[in-house]
Amino acid sequence: MSVETKEQVEQFILLQGKDEEELRAICEGMKLSTKGKKPHLLQRLMSLQDPQYQRSVARPQAIPLRTRGPNGQPLPAAMETMKKWRRLIFEGRRNTKEFSLINSRGKSYKARLRYTKCGRKSLDTILEKGWYMAHTSQRDLVNLLKNRPENFNLSIIQKPDSQGNSWLMLHCEAKAA
Repeated sequence: MSVETKEQVEQFILLQGKDEEELRAICEGMKLSTKGKKPHLLQRLMSLQDPQYQRSVARPQAIPLRTRGPNGQPLPAAMETMKKWRRLIFEGRRNTKEFSLINSRGKSYKARLRYTKCGRKSLDTILEKGWYMAHTSQRDLVNLLKNRPENFNLSIIQKPDSQGNSWLMLHCEAKAA
């Protein structure tokens, strides 16, 4: 692999700093083979003609939280915890900010939402007990959250829908490098 331009050098350095799992997720998102170790994945990504289309799976987005299990049975602990989060969000002061989100068509947008911070213990509980409903496109993000939670800023956001309901979601945004 030959590196010729300044952009290619910067791209190589950026990709070199990512772990194997994230490189594999980028390859998958670009419909490239995900087989091999880190050097193979790097070579595959660097061989592309137009590297600016390489996007991370760790784009800011929200994963819906749920209070019912896969078979529709209620999850009492999740219901109680989410009541507490709703109360924290409702009673909070200066707890609105603009969040980057992704719609159902994969397009990014921003929304001003109310939130509370999500700590490591809360994240571990959400992931261990399955209190989330990740879309198939969020599978790699969930794996990154399980393996490298320290690389993300996490919040529990309250997102309204068009029918007047509001949903609690886990917002994940990669920390700045």
